[in-house]
Amino acid sequence: MSRTPVTGDDVEQAVRLTIAALGEAPAAAWDRQAGPMACSCWDTVEHRNNGMFSYALRLAPPTPRVRGGVPIRWERPGAEGTLLPIAGDRSDGPAAQLEILEAMGGLVAGMTRP
Repeated sequence: MSRTPVTGDDVEQAVRLTIAALGEAPAAAWDRQAGPMACSCWDTVEHRNNGMFSYALRLAPPTPRVRGGVPIRWERPGAEGTLLPIAGDRSDGPAAQLEILEAMGGLVAGMTRP
């Protein structure tokens, strides 16, 4: 089975489609359960943002990391709940979370380009 490489354009398109779909959701929906997952829609997008940040970190060095992540501390001291380095401020609303998603997508896309 052959694999087709994912390009920066692919990442940007996926992020655009995600933002378009999630941008239509009312703010109250972001606190609801994300489908069959145990967490909220807000937490799911925050998890995605952190995943994309992690991917960008892996791709950034001259020799990208193939296995395992970059050894950084994945927590926010004093924070409750999931401890992730990239966190949106809920008082800024869902649009801010989508702005973070766009930024993280830009990091990954940038790392895939020569």
